[in-house]
Amino acid sequence: MARKPSGRLLAFYIGTIAAVVALFGAVTAYGEKNLVAPPSIAGRYRLKTAALPPCLRDLDLQLQQSGAFLTATLPGQTPEAKLPQLTGRLQETNHFVLKLDRLTCKHGEPLENLAFHGKLVSAKQLTGVIKYRSTAPLRRQPWDNQPFDAVQTR
Repeated sequence: MARKPSGRLLAFYIGTIAAVVALFGAVTAYGEKNLVAPPSIAGRYRLKTAALPPCLRDLDLQLQQSGAFLTATLPGQTPEAKLPQLTGRLQETNHFVLKLDRLTCKHGEPLENLAFHGKLVSAKQLTGVIKYRSTAPLRRQPWDNQPFDAVQTR
């Protein structure tokens, strides 16, 4: 013979289920309002600036994106001219910093601590500043603090 559940036990189950549904609704509303994926900026961008280090002239910035994390390459005109990767992170304000620790230009001195500080202006345009910190004292390069624009080509 089956027993009927008591009213108190039934009220407990209904109350627990209602609390879980309310909590799930609150968490969902919070997530939809506050947890937004970063915009997609992956693609190939043509760098436009007044001055760049000689080995970086006429190159594109190829960005790959995984969530907020960015990697970039500066592919050369030929496959053997491929340069090291830059790494960075896209901030919530659509700002990013891509850093390159060391790069040796052909027939030139090594570049160290080169960074692209940028901002996503529109879906296909970046803008920012190239910063360079030399390990040699009192050596300022013409491309230090140089503004740049980049327009997506593909």
